[in-house]
Amino acid sequence: MEWKPLGFSDLEVGGRAASIRSLRLADEMGYLRRYRVSTVEGFFGEKFTKIPACGRLVKDKDGKIGVIITGAHSGFFKIGRSKQGQPHLLVSFSALSKKVKKDLLKQINYELFEEGNAILAREK
Repeated sequence: MEWKPLGFSDLEVGGRAASIRSLRLADEMGYLRRYRVSTVEGFFGEKFTKIPACGRLVKDKDGKIGVIITGAHSGFFKIGRSKQGQPHLLVSFSALSKKVKKDLLKQINYELFEEGNAILAREK
């Protein structure tokens, strides 16, 4: 896989993007819940659109691979009932559905490992 610099950090991004319609994240009480995500129009776009968010593989300098979530065409996306859009979010593979995880990971030769409560990958 060819990894390219992300631009605003020391992370590298690679592979094809996968459509993401929901993420499994912790709520205010620490319980894992599934939240709907979608691309929004602008930072204060309050309404969900039918355009899903996008996820791509991202690797740090230690070789740990996770996923970066953005809106379509590198735009903003919205999570659940939040009032504001976000430009990006870094998540582990445990936040993704099985189908999205499979679509992203079939692009590389990998091994999964657990670090804290996060499931990450490493290239073999």
